[in-house]
Amino acid sequence: MQIKYPEGARVRAARQAKGYSLRWLADKLGMASQSGVFIGRIEAGTYRPSLELKLKLAKLLEIPVRRLADKEELALLRGANLL
Repeated sequence: MQIKYPEGARVRAARQAKGYSLRWLADKLGMASQSGVFIGRIEAGTYRPSLELKLKLAKLLEIPVRRLADKEELALLRGANLL
């Protein structure tokens, strides 16, 4: 399986550094019914999260959103004074 979205590795590293489980993160994101499967797809790089989800992940994991957002998304955030 090819990794398409490298920000997933950053999500995994931050989650593991905090000692959070996939289920914990899924619960905090309101995805409890998926028991972390969705987060696992993000971490594996097979699913690209929306900018809104990246903002939520960054807040929960206490990391700068610029570690997850691409250049275009960062430009949008700067334009909206959200950085």
